[in-house]
Amino acid sequence: MGARSTDRAVVCPTSPRGDRRADAGVESAKASARERERLTMMLSSRAQLPDEAELTWDAGDAHPEPALDNLPPHIVTKNTAAMYLMGGFAVLGGVYATAVAVDKPSKVPFAPKTFPYNGLEAELGKKTA
Repeated sequence: MGARSTDRAVVCPTSPRGDRRADAGVESAKASARERERLTMMLSSRAQLPDEAELTWDAGDAHPEPALDNLPPHIVTKNTAAMYLMGGFAVLGGVYATAVAVDKPSKVPFAPKTFPYNGLEAELGKKTA
């Protein structure tokens, strides 16, 4: 059983199973060469980016954004941002003031109790006249 000229790989004659191990190394070398070529192309394309490319966030849509926090004035002005911040603080302050006004149990940490024998005055150490 010899190798035909139409076969892609040559059967290893010393192998007892007759598998194609002789060709495995060649295929592995071809795959690693393809991988090296792909990495070389990727690195060479990365080198062609302009210097300012890292300052722009391009998510692939029609509107690339600046990567830093330099917002254009048409989005939020400084005065509008300050009003939003003060409004948020006012809402949180209002919630806190309401909670303090409504929270009576925090001012009296125990339930008021009435004790017998005149409120246990003599038992608790109060001197009687």
